[in-house]
This record gives sequence, C-alpha cells and structure tokens, in this order.
Amino acid sequence: EYLRAEAYGCCALVLWLDCDREGENICFEVLRLCQPLLLPVQLPGAYMGNVLRARFSSLAPYDLCRAMASLSVPDEAQALSVDARQLIDLKLGVAFSRFQTRYFRRNFPQLGKLSVTYGPCQLPTLWFCVHRHDQIATFVPTPYWSVVATVAVPMAWASATTEQEGATNGTGDSGTPPGMGHALPLEVTAAQGVVWTEAEAQDMVARATSSHAQCTVAQVASVEQSTRPRPLPLNTLALLRAASETLGIGPGDAMHYAERLYLRGLISYPRTETSIYAPGFDLAQCTW
Repeated sequence: EYLRAEAYGCCALVLWLDCDREGENICFEVLRLCQPLLLPVQLPGAYMGNVLRARFSSLAPYDLCRAMASLSVPDEAQALSVDARQLIDLKLGVAFSRFQTRYFRRNFPQLGKLSVTYGPCQLPTLWFCVHRHDQIATFVPTPYWSVVATVAVPMAWASATTEQEGATNGTGDSGTPPGMGHALPLEVTAAQGVVWTEAEAQDMVARATSSHAQCTVAQVASVEQSTRPRPLPLNTLALLRAASETLGIGPGDAMHYAERLYLRGLISYPRTETSIYAPGFDLAQCTW
C-alpha cells in the first residue's frame, strides 16, 4: 500500500534494488504494483515507457551518482530465472522433506508427528555435516611425537645482517651462556617432522643432549625475504569464514554488522558471490 501511494501520479519509476537475480525479481514485483498508477509518460529507452533501473555496487556518493547518470532497464530474463528456481526449489524441498519425515517417523517413533524439512539450499550443508560425522565416527587416532628444542640466540647474532654467513656459535640449553649477554629464545623442530615411535623420539633427544652442550650454526644456506600480500576482497562465504575464524563472530551477527556498514556506505553490498569491482568503479574516490 505504501508503494502504491507513493507511485500514484508520478511520471517515472526508477528501481534501486540489489543488483543480482533476486533483486531483479523484486524489481518486477515492485513494477507490477506501481506501474499502473504512473502517469502515461513515454521516456526514451524506458521499460514499458516509464520504468528505469539503477545498477550500483555500493552506497558511496560517486557510485550512486554514476548509477543515476546511466540508468538502464530491468532484466526480465533474470527475474523469470528466479521464479523458475523458486518453483524447482519448492518441488525438490517438498519431495525431500516428505522422504525425510517418513524415514524418521518410521525409524524413530519417539519423534512423534515431528516434520523434518530441508530444501535444496540446505542439502550441501546437510551432506557436509553427515560426511564429517562419518569421518569422526570412523577415525582411528595414531599417536605421534614431535622433537622440539628451545635455543638461546645471542642478540649480536640475531641483529646481524642477513648477508653475513659463516660459523656462528649458539647454545643448546634454555639459559643464556656466560659472556654472551642477552639472548633471544628460538624454537626449532626436527627436520623430519613428526616421529611415529616413542623409541625413535627418545633416541633423538638422547643424541642431542648427551655430548653436545652447545650447538653450532655451520652455514646460513639461504635467506628468504617474504612479504604478506594485501588481503583479497571478500564474497559472502569468505566474509563469514573470516568473521568466525578471526573474530569469533557467528554468521548471523557477521551479516548484521556487514549490512550496517553497507547502509552507512562504508563497504559494498555484503551478500555477493563476486570479489571484484565493476570495470569503471573509481575505488580511490570512494575511499576515505
């Protein structure tokens, strides 16, 4: 009712919905409600004479102005594809939910009249959960040992340039050797990685501690300089994974905060499967 009241007596309708298939489908829902109430104006290139579509990737002022200056028309093919997918999802979801409900009621009478519903969107997640459960249920743990030593590296050696090579003395115990001043602790592991028998691990420790009070760096074989690459853009799945692993934020809260940032014009639309900007997007002008 609100949309119909706003559209009454207007000359044109500009649709500012999300720029994906779902947004395109909603465009036609709005169009069907509002277009009959518009004035009979014929605009060049407009859909049905007076309906236009704005396409944008963020709420930054530059992007909004660019979208308004380059209006197009809604894509009916994309909207119809959403209608088709929704129909397919409904039929598959009903069939699979009926199958599951009958199976659980037959094998678990204690569930009573409980219905178990799953649609096509949840099927991949359901498969992952079942597959992971089977892996956990059939997993047989294998014990292993790791040989780790903590050595004290003299400050003078640690601050030397990486171009210097040659013999440099260190220490094999956890303390600071006499006359060496302050030292930095350095944790080193056996080159062969994990050891699968306790006897072999104990033998390695015994050989390392029996007659060698100190260790020696005979040669610096190679020096590698690494740089951390700039972070990649995030699509929805990568955003949710990063929020969970790095910040400990659940999917619901992560999307809530992302949408608040989007509404303030600080980030692009968070519900997306792409990680690139449009070819003409001026990122420098939209960054502050």
